[in-house]
Amino acid sequence: MGRELAELERVMRPVQSAALQDPGVASAFAKLQEAVAATIVRLDPNAAVTMEQMQFIDGEIRELDRQIAELE
Repeated sequence: MGRELAELERVMRPVQSAALQDPGVASAFAKLQEAVAATIVRLDPNAAVTMEQMQFIDGEIRELDRQIAELE
């Protein structure tokens, strides 16, 4: 099950990246992320550090996905 989820995420990440090229989608997604992050930090101020780490890792994954796409 975990492998299937990982494969689906790998397949969907480039599609999500492509969708975020649309300015309307990117804006709405950014607003949603900000609202969710603000609520999480309000509920648990210590979560801010974890969220920063997650953002860093997500950026690294996006860069790897970009590099993989260039190889295909």
